[in-house]
Amino acid sequence: MATKLKSSNTVSATVTLNLRTVEALYYVNQALLEATEEIVGFDTVATARELCPVLNKATKERWPGENRDTISGRARLDKKGVKAFVTTKSGYGGFLELGTKNMPAEPYIWPAFEQNIQRLPAAIQDALSTMTGKDK
Repeated sequence: MATKLKSSNTVSATVTLNLRTVEALYYVNQALLEATEEIVGFDTVATARELCPVLNKATKERWPGENRDTISGRARLDKKGVKAFVTTKSGYGGFLELGTKNMPAEPYIWPAFEQNIQRLPAAIQDALSTMTGKDK
């Protein structure tokens, strides 16, 4: 049974699995990591770059595409499970995403995540099939 929790900056899903061996746990963790890297680390980043607002012309402080070019994603496995991050290094990506009192929000990371995340279960299944050599 999966449960989705949504806050302003976190989405979490919890799934209970009955695993009989340590090897099965290894395969599940690796499949989760591989699928998350694919969906969040690559596909969501590519979509966010497409959706990211870009300045029309350069200013003293910023150049067109600066924020878009710094969007990156990564996934990692730790004791608590797989964690994925999509970030920018421009210094103002969060202001674009969420807006300020003087500037409306122009979301691009969250919509990119929403467009791609529904494919995660199938990507996990594909990764497990590849690792174990078994068909779906």
